[in-house]
Amino acid sequence: ADAILIQDGRGKGHIMLFLEYDRQNSDNIIVYEQNVVSSKPYEPIPTARKDVRSKTDLIKAGYFPIRLLPAR
Repeated sequence: ADAILIQDGRGKGHIMLFLEYDRQNSDNIIVYEQNVVSSKPYEPIPTARKDVRSKTDLIKAGYFPIRLLPAR
């Protein structure tokens, strides 16, 4: 997977960019995700944070992996 996505079918959701598996714990993945909630685009300027997430917890919450396809 290149990213992990959750969405409600109405344009609301969250995406995390997959970086790598945690070598210490096979249930954990290391991701980048948005660090701030913004009600208006670019206000405040969104930033990203590196985070460790449990695959089991993400699946239970409804997240699923997606793959980036090469441009044609």
